[in-house]
Amino acid sequence: MNVTEDVINRIKSEKIEPKPKWHFLFKESVLWTSFGVAILVGSMSASVVFYTFANGDFGVLPQANGPFLQYALKSLPYIWIVLMAGLLILSIFAYEHTKEGYKHKPFLIWGGSIVLSCVIGAILFISGFGAALEEGANRIVPPYRTVDEHRMQLFSSNSNLLAGKIVAIKSDSIIILDDFDRQKWKVTIENVPPFALHEGMRVGLVGERIDDNEFHAVQVRPWDGLGRSGPLGHVVIPEN
Repeated sequence: MNVTEDVINRIKSEKIEPKPKWHFLFKESVLWTSFGVAILVGSMSASVVFYTFANGDFGVLPQANGPFLQYALKSLPYIWIVLMAGLLILSIFAYEHTKEGYKHKPFLIWGGSIVLSCVIGAILFISGFGAALEEGANRIVPPYRTVDEHRMQLFSSNSNLLAGKIVAIKSDSIIILDDFDRQKWKVTIENVPPFALHEGMRVGLVGERIDDNEFHAVQVRPWDGLGRSGPLGHVVIPEN
């Protein structure tokens, strides 16, 4: 008995019937839908990761006095990183099992999925979606702490840092600031252009606390930075 006859006999004995076309179409549509959803949700997670790293104020840690490593580890967006990685793997698995998947080498599928997720995530981040998603997660899941909450804790617990809202500009070199604990501070700054600061603006300051309500700033950083109110940089004030 040859192989052909063996296969025919097995089909007859086991009453194997060909699967209808709709079965394959349905499977293909499920795989492509899974791929698309995984890429989209993974990109949303990536936007939060980008937002956290762009606005975590990790750059002020050398000037701060405190447990730097502890702050960095507490501020990392572990949930979003794990979610992004898991959905990336799911998207790759889904694509590899489509009719197109076998045509491409695995490293191209992995690389393409990572690039696509990062590009979409970057667009969402720049548009402000990452910030909105993180704040939404905080409202829905109260134990979740946003990057802003971590930053507030960092700035309020270090004598070299101060953050809050400008409530008055007395001169080019003196502003009055309400910190996030609603304490008023007289802040002395040097060489800041008049248009750089305005009343109502939230800022983070690096410098030195002179006494209980006076601060000398050597660096001013807009609090609402990338991914929330537009691509803002920070103003560096040279020390005398």
